[in-house]
Amino acid sequence: CGAEKASCGDCFSVVISAHSVFSFGRNDCGQLGIGYSSHTIVSPTPQVVKIPQQSSIRPKLQDVACGGQHAVVMLSDGSLFAWGRNEEGQLAIGSLEPKLIPSRVETPWRGEERVVQLACGFSHTAFL
Repeated sequence: CGAEKASCGDCFSVVISAHSVFSFGRNDCGQLGIGYSSHTIVSPTPQVVKIPQQSSIRPKLQDVACGGQHAVVMLSDGSLFAWGRNEEGQLAIGSLEPKLIPSRVETPWRGEERVVQLACGFSHTAFL
């Protein structure tokens, strides 16, 4: 399955297909989401980003957005996963700690309400 969407941050990129996430570029703040960060290693080839599976049903990846040094993906069920730099709380995960792998973003909506749109700026994330 080919790439369906892509987003670029500050010296890194994230690409999604229906069920896969790939990242490449600089990784000094964990923005590649591959489990480690490095100030000296740049990944010139796409690396697999593993999104935690919540159940046996695997929702399709629907959207991706990158900020300066963080990234967020949205699944077709409206769930969000974020990783990377988090000094300003841009991951929306309830702490200021950076995340080296995708972490679920808890939203206030329940039932039929779900996230439908996603955007990132250099140090922030917004969703509707």
